[in-house]
Amino acid sequence: MSRGQRALLFGGLLLWAGLAGAAGAKGLVAGIYPGAVVDKDAGDVTVRVYLSHDPLKQVAAWYAAKVGPMTVKGAGTVASGGNPGRTVGQTDANLDTRRLGHVVMDQSTVVRLLKDMTATKDIGVVCGALRREPAQRQTDEPSDAPAQAAGGGDAKAQAMMQQIQQMQARVDAANQKMMAQISPDDRKAAAMSTLFDGLRSEATAGLHGHTKQELFAVYAKYKHLETSWYPTVKTPQGPESYDRWLLERDRAKLKGQVQAGSASAQGGAADMQALSAKIQAAAAAGRMDEVQRLSAQLQQGMQGARGGSAQAGAAMSKDHWDFWLAFLKDLDAHAYRTRIWVNTQPGSWRY
Repeated sequence: MSRGQRALLFGGLLLWAGLAGAAGAKGLVAGIYPGAVVDKDAGDVTVRVYLSHDPLKQVAAWYAAKVGPMTVKGAGTVASGGNPGRTVGQTDANLDTRRLGHVVMDQSTVVRLLKDMTATKDIGVVCGALRREPAQRQTDEPSDAPAQAAGGGDAKAQAMMQQIQQMQARVDAANQKMMAQISPDDRKAAAMSTLFDGLRSEATAGLHGHTKQELFAVYAKYKHLETSWYPTVKTPQGPESYDRWLLERDRAKLKGQVQAGSASAQGGAADMQALSAKIQAAAAAGRMDEVQRLSAQLQQGMQGARGGSAQAGAAMSKDHWDFWLAFLKDLDAHAYRTRIWVNTQPGSWRY
């Protein structure tokens, strides 16, 4: 190693040591935001993930004062890895993630410290928030692009293009007619994420007196859950965001209640069929005492079957409004506004 190379490496080590002393807590390249909680099931050896109730602007300002300017460019290269499960809200096409970050140590310094060319990434701190973008504007004005593309083509091509345009016009007319039949309240309810599926079903079914206005009142209180971050849950299928995990768990719980009632009713029906067959066989053989005994059992079975059918029907038609309200309250207790990624010191990277 030349004298210049030794000096460069020594300079990198000094920089690393200085950053380690400045970062302090838990061997990170930047401090932990006050009040932030660790997402213990997210991250890896190179990055730790935290959650904060404070807005992105406030979190970014705190880090900017500690490490330097937080920019979109910095967020594009920092803290790769440690991605949590996707939230339900992130499946919405109109939802975007805004990230701001700062590079504390560039990839050349990381490589010099680790002597490992595979660890070529800038590291530092990133904070991100989910935000709802306005829906893309749609227009009903027909486009003349296909006609221009046909240009001076032959008559057969122009006739085919005309047929396509006519078909599109019929489809557009059908869509406009369908949209005219949908009320503004229906469109408003349909725009809610799947977090509100349970309450939406109760309001639209109208079986227990719940109205769309009641649904909208609940949505106004909890709509921030669509743009919230949640802790990561480890599942056999991989990391999952808490909101997705809880939604699937509660759906399965309701489904189990209905299936239990249905299975009870089906089991009772099968038992009655078996008793009926035995009664017929006993009657054909002239065993009247056995017929009387089995008939008494059949009467008891019929009463039990009616109870099982009633149980199944009650489970299917039960008012689940409070159940889904409790689901939203649970989510609210686990919802955060900002997610923070902070890289660990390269010297601690042990794979």
